[in-house]
Amino acid sequence: MHLMYIDESGDTIPLSQAGKQFFVLSGCIIHESDNKKIETQLRAIKQKYYQDPEVEIKSNFLRYANPDLAQSSPLKLHSRDKYNELESEVTVFLKQIPVVLYSVVIDKKTYWEQYPSQNPYDIAYVFFG
Repeated sequence: MHLMYIDESGDTIPLSQAGKQFFVLSGCIIHESDNKKIETQLRAIKQKYYQDPEVEIKSNFLRYANPDLAQSSPLKLHSRDKYNELESEVTVFLKQIPVVLYSVVIDKKTYWEQYPSQNPYDIAYVFFG
């Protein structure tokens, strides 16, 4: 059996209300036999850098883990060397995962010109399937 993890980027807010131009729905598919190894490796990374294998690592938190940025983050590291090490380790980890990735990208302006009353989130799932 395969497992799919789905997440979105962007929003479904109208552009006139400062919504993002694109809505992206992505899914990564892994074989269930790889799940435990992937989880174990990720938990080890979280334990190493945050002393908590349960901490949630979201891309925006990780971006703001950079000690050179003024923005705060629950994952902020205070050492440039540690941050570089984390970034490198996460990159190597992600590259080795056996995954199939699907993404649907919707240009909301173009979409709403053709379908003004439909939510791009709903249609993304239609194309996704």
